[in-house]
Amino acid sequence: MKWYKILDIQFTDQPFITKVKAGGKSICLVGFKGNIYALSSICPHAGADLSEGICVQGKIVCPFHRYTYDLETGKRPK
Repeated sequence: MKWYKILDIQFTDQPFITKVKAGGKSICLVGFKGNIYALSSICPHAGADLSEGICVQGKIVCPFHRYTYDLETGKRPK
Protein backbone atom coordinates (compact mmCIF):
# COMPACT_ATOMS: atom_id res chain seq x y z
CA MET A 1 0.00 0.00 0.00
CA LYS A 2 1.36 3.40 -0.92
CA TRP A 3 0.99 6.24 1.58
CA TYR A 4 0.46 9.90 0.66
CA LYS A 5 1.11 12.91 2.85
CA ILE A 6 -1.82 15.32 2.78
CA LEU A 7 -0.89 18.94 3.34
CA ASP A 8 -3.07 21.66 4.84
CA ILE A 9 -5.01 19.32 7.16
CA GLN A 10 -4.96 20.49 10.76
CA PHE A 11 -5.86 17.49 12.91
CA THR A 12 -8.02 18.41 15.88
CA ASP A 13 -10.81 16.67 17.73
CA GLN A 14 -13.32 18.76 15.76
CA PRO A 15 -15.31 16.80 13.14
CA PHE A 16 -14.71 17.67 9.49
CA ILE A 17 -15.27 16.47 5.93
CA THR A 18 -13.01 17.60 3.10
CA LYS A 19 -11.92 16.47 -0.35
CA VAL A 20 -8.24 16.12 -1.25
CA LYS A 21 -6.19 14.76 -4.17
CA ALA A 22 -3.86 11.83 -3.49
CA GLY A 23 -2.20 9.70 -6.14
CA GLY A 24 -4.29 11.36 -8.83
CA LYS A 25 -7.57 10.41 -7.13
CA SER A 26 -10.15 12.45 -5.26
CA ILE A 27 -10.37 11.27 -1.67
CA CYS A 28 -12.91 12.25 0.96
CA LEU A 29 -11.33 12.68 4.41
CA VAL A 30 -13.62 12.55 7.42
CA GLY A 31 -12.52 13.50 10.92
CA PHE A 32 -14.80 11.86 13.48
CA LYS A 33 -14.26 11.22 17.21
CA GLY A 34 -10.50 11.72 17.05
CA ASN A 35 -9.95 9.51 13.97
CA ILE A 36 -9.45 10.34 10.31
CA TYR A 37 -11.10 8.13 7.68
CA ALA A 38 -10.28 8.16 3.97
CA LEU A 39 -12.74 6.97 1.34
CA SER A 40 -13.54 7.61 -2.28
CA SER A 41 -15.12 11.00 -2.76
CA ILE A 42 -17.61 9.50 -5.23
CA CYS A 43 -20.76 7.80 -3.97
CA PRO A 44 -20.86 4.29 -5.48
CA HIS A 45 -24.65 4.47 -5.76
CA ALA A 46 -25.32 7.91 -7.21
CA GLY A 47 -21.93 9.33 -8.20
CA ALA A 48 -22.41 12.29 -5.86
CA ASP A 49 -19.50 14.04 -4.17
CA LEU A 50 -19.46 12.55 -0.66
CA SER A 51 -17.39 15.47 0.65
CA GLU A 52 -20.56 17.55 0.27
CA GLY A 53 -22.44 15.17 2.57
CA ILE A 54 -22.61 15.03 6.35
CA CYS A 55 -21.31 12.67 9.01
CA VAL A 56 -23.85 11.22 11.44
CA GLN A 57 -23.05 8.64 14.13
CA GLY A 58 -19.97 7.27 12.37
CA LYS A 59 -21.55 7.18 8.93
CA ILE A 60 -21.17 9.48 5.95
CA VAL A 61 -24.45 10.48 4.32
CA CYS A 62 -24.65 10.95 0.54
CA PRO A 63 -25.93 14.45 -0.28
CA PHE A 64 -28.07 13.17 -3.21
CA HIS A 65 -29.89 10.04 -2.06
CA ARG A 66 -29.16 10.07 1.68
CA TYR A 67 -27.56 6.62 1.52
CA THR A 68 -25.20 6.06 4.43
CA TYR A 69 -21.81 4.36 4.47
CA ASP A 70 -20.01 3.17 7.59
CA LEU A 71 -16.71 5.01 8.11
CA GLU A 72 -15.02 1.89 9.53
CA THR A 73 -15.95 -0.52 6.73
CA GLY A 74 -17.12 1.66 3.82
CA LYS A 75 -20.18 -0.56 3.55
CA ARG A 76 -23.83 0.40 3.59
CA PRO A 77 -25.34 -0.63 6.95
CA LYS A 78 -27.99 -3.34 6.75
